[in-house]
Amino acid sequence: MSFYDDASLVFLPSGGAGKDGKAYSIKPVEELGSELVTNGGFDTDSDWTKGTGWTISGGAANCDGTQTTNSLLYQNLGDLSNKTIKFTFTISGYSAGQLSTAFFGAAGTQVENVSANGTYTFDIDVQSGHNGNTGFTANSSFIGSVDNVSVKEITTPLADFTFSRGSNLTATRVDSNGLIEKGRENLLLQSNQFDTTWGSATSTLTSGQSGYDGSNDAWKIAKNQANAQINQSYSDTSVKTLSIYAKADTLNWIAIVGASGSIGYFDLLNGVVGTTGGSVIDANIESAGGGWWRCSVSSAATTSSVTIYPADADNDISGTSGSIYIQDAQLERGLVATSYLESGATTVTSGVADNEPRINYAGGTASLLLEPSRTNLVRYSELINPTISGLSWAQVNTNTFTTNYGTAPDGTQTSTLIQFATTNSSSQLYHLINFSAGDYTTSIYAKGSGSFKLGIFDNTNVLTDTITLTSEWQRFKVTKTALATSNGRGVWIYPNGDGDTIEIWGGQVEAGSYPTSYIPTYGTSVTRSFDYSIVESLGYSSTCTFYYEFNTTTGREASSPFAEVGKDTSNKFYIKGASTNNPQFQIQGNGIFSGSISPTNEISGINKIAVQWSSGVGVVFCNGVKQSGTLANSNTSENIDFIAIKGEGTLHDSKKLLFFPTAITDRELVDLTSPYSTYQELVTAEGLTWESPTCTTNSITELQSI
Repeated sequence: MSFYDDASLVFLPSGGAGKDGKAYSIKPVEELGSELVTNGGFDTDSDWTKGTGWTISGGAANCDGTQTTNSLLYQNLGDLSNKTIKFTFTISGYSAGQLSTAFFGAAGTQVENVSANGTYTFDIDVQSGHNGNTGFTANSSFIGSVDNVSVKEITTPLADFTFSRGSNLTATRVDSNGLIEKGRENLLLQSNQFDTTWGSATSTLTSGQSGYDGSNDAWKIAKNQANAQINQSYSDTSVKTLSIYAKADTLNWIAIVGASGSIGYFDLLNGVVGTTGGSVIDANIESAGGGWWRCSVSSAATTSSVTIYPADADNDISGTSGSIYIQDAQLERGLVATSYLESGATTVTSGVADNEPRINYAGGTASLLLEPSRTNLVRYSELINPTISGLSWAQVNTNTFTTNYGTAPDGTQTSTLIQFATTNSSSQLYHLINFSAGDYTTSIYAKGSGSFKLGIFDNTNVLTDTITLTSEWQRFKVTKTALATSNGRGVWIYPNGDGDTIEIWGGQVEAGSYPTSYIPTYGTSVTRSFDYSIVESLGYSSTCTFYYEFNTTTGREASSPFAEVGKDTSNKFYIKGASTNNPQFQIQGNGIFSGSISPTNEISGINKIAVQWSSGVGVVFCNGVKQSGTLANSNTSENIDFIAIKGEGTLHDSKKLLFFPTAITDRELVDLTSPYSTYQELVTAEGLTWESPTCTTNSITELQSI
């Protein structure tokens, strides 16, 4: 058989991207019924019932705003009760009001409202009671035209996994370029609309100026008096960076304040940083071309407001006249300015959001990363400098720290270079941690030459590993068991020799026996919730086969299920970790499903598990071997309606998920779950002899029928 052709659901992270809160399956492919709308292009003035304000001409239905109440445009498409339909249409010439989809008589049906030009497509579940009339409702002020209307029943829906994590911007992944992708947020409102939420009483703002990006979205800011400025209130205690694009006009300097007392002056004629003051960690100016510069200051101080000054000279804002150009302000957590995010009435984010799957490219191929909840106890994971007070980083002896030294594993210039003291090899760097009894794992990214020791100390006992460095970034970790509640040292680093130099980034200490993906912190410990993904309303038969391929090289810390299949959350069969610190799994039933099977040949790495159901009996295949024992289903009339995969209790990479609407054969299940890609690999691994003079292929897939 062809496994992909015969499966009714195929999820391959390597073949589909994750976005819009979904992890897209390869199958099923969406199938639509015939077109239900007549004259959806409005070629003639026919087939549609028009309310007040509506006319049909010029190949569109036009609403002129003369209606005094909601006005209808519809035709009878027949009863669509309890069907899911795809509703598509185009709005043009819009100038006011709101247009809504309409399904007459159907209670509780999802209604979509639009108020801008564009082409819209909505998948709508029509509830019972629909009388057939379908179309649009224009509110009393709607003015615009509608065209290209299409209504089709979705006969085969997609089976995409919706995703949730429960907290935003705490999760990371390795992107296709091999860089760690973090969440980003522009914390400012109206980031390039300086006459809105910005205070500007002492300056005059003029919009529509030529910008650094070729647009006319820049602003001129002119002084009316000494200390003229614009500002925006904000309160935040994290490490943050304020940036803005600026260009000289009659004045050649700008001053920006990114936190209380943290100010930087920038020469817009020569592109140099002038005076900095307060708690500035770093200040930078970078050419954007055409006389424009991006200026930024980083600070860990509490922010009461951000402020932009046209400056007369270095350390001088005393003049009463003069102007500069500005564009695109951004305040973000972190040590450097990243690519600009335009905000409006709310802040704007980018990166791995809380409702998006993490398609992870660690190792070079795509997987869906599913992890348990973890907390990074290190408060400043990237600002690693004990010479700055209040960071919980400390040192022994006087060592030299260079912040924002080089390119970090996330592609930003945020690594820290440590030059340990040359007179004493006991020089140390560590982060103060409050431990409770239990397992802890410390980890850090490092590169350089030579070696150093990485450890954890709970003030009772110490565990260290000797780390050998290379010129490439690697993540190193140490796990130990804290004996009791105590204050101790996490990410404890000390050199093997005098004067060693190490480049580091991304410190993390988490309760657990293995490291999870990096959790960035900028002033407080941060918790990432567990990953959870589900596809529902499947309606699949209970005679079926479920296949799951996943990669794990770590043990279990909880027995929660990490793959579930069933009628509902009370009636399901599932795969779960069976014991702590072991790559051991169990397949169990709950509710109408019962029984338990523990595979005897699971491995630390890629495991392939299939559960075959026929006549209420379930059997399990693991890594090419049929396992002893059976599961049971006491009600085979109930459908398989949901599949969920999650990281709760078990860190793993989801590699492949297949669902077959039949109980595929034992021989096919051996082939499907085999850990070998060729028969030659199998023969070699099992110490067998294989002679087949008539065969010209070594592929397991191609030899399935032999």
